[in-house]
Amino acid sequence: MTINTIKLSIVMPVFNRKNLVAIMLDSILANDFTDYEVLAVDDGSDEDTLTLLNEYQNKDNRIKLIQRTELPKGATKCRNIGIDKAQGEYIIFFDSDDIITPSCLSSRVNAISKRTDVDFLVFPSCTYYKETLHPMDTKFVYGHKVHDDDLQFFCQRLLPFVVVNNIYRISSLRNHNIRWDEQLKSLQDCDFNVQTILAGLKYDYVETKPDYGYRIDERGAAVSSGIITKAHFESNLHSINKLYTMVQKVHGHGYDSHLYKGVLYAFNNIMTNGIEFSFANELSSLVKSHNSLHGTLLAIRFGFCRILSHFLSPRHSRQIPMSLFIIRRLRQEKNNEQKIAQLLQQNS
Repeated sequence: MTINTIKLSIVMPVFNRKNLVAIMLDSILANDFTDYEVLAVDDGSDEDTLTLLNEYQNKDNRIKLIQRTELPKGATKCRNIGIDKAQGEYIIFFDSDDIITPSCLSSRVNAISKRTDVDFLVFPSCTYYKETLHPMDTKFVYGHKVHDDDLQFFCQRLLPFVVVNNIYRISSLRNHNIRWDEQLKSLQDCDFNVQTILAGLKYDYVETKPDYGYRIDERGAAVSSGIITKAHFESNLHSINKLYTMVQKVHGHGYDSHLYKGVLYAFNNIMTNGIEFSFANELSSLVKSHNSLHGTLLAIRFGFCRILSHFLSPRHSRQIPMSLFIIRRLRQEKNNEQKIAQLLQQNS
């Protein structure tokens, strides 16, 4: 039996952007909770960033620089290294370009210490831009209980929470072999969280003021600019196939309609620069292997896209067959924002 000598392990992949890394580390060091280790897992940063990490490590022995030496490259590999090396009773996964409030760590550790009935707890986040937290924002925020069935919304790619919202018992992750999928280029959080839910890990929400600032000004362009590469096509196919397989293994076809909505969202989200019909064909075949009706409907929808592409712009030839889905999706997102606004008002 492993005896945890540290209360909390914070796993933080790092790749360049030393100024933002320094802001995040300073916000951790400014916390009123001190019994933690920061596992800064470097993913091949430049010399300036490595120098910075060494300076922090030399200044405070709770900060530990770990350099990734195994392939593949990427944050998921770094987080798995963190799971393997963490010595804490609890574990948190943070991003290196965000920021936390001074009470973030203590509130999370205190809350889960009192809840022996759960494997992890979910805390609300807010946005962070112009070097300021915006706790009343309702877009790009996660960790509020606005759904009755979180799995439905993960299947639809409407994320109720992301991993930075959560504090886990590390024993729960290890005992159920919850790992980060190192093949994924995007949607890593969705995959990780669905694994925990399907494994039967128990969790609850803590409705309080947001304790985590998600940086949105530097991040948006970087994510969207790489989303239509061949690697991302393959990653999305892998993600969709895995999600169908995992969910159907536990729930049969009970979530198929929600999974189908998630497929439509994935297609609409990554085809912003034009329709890649070879990907569309692979996608419809993949869905058909899990649900024949939905795969056929998807193929028909893509057929309309192809016909319209001879007369209309790529954007319009994609959006017209998807218009009803897009309208319903926007309406659903707006409804979620209204629920979040109500919760924020109650906790302000």
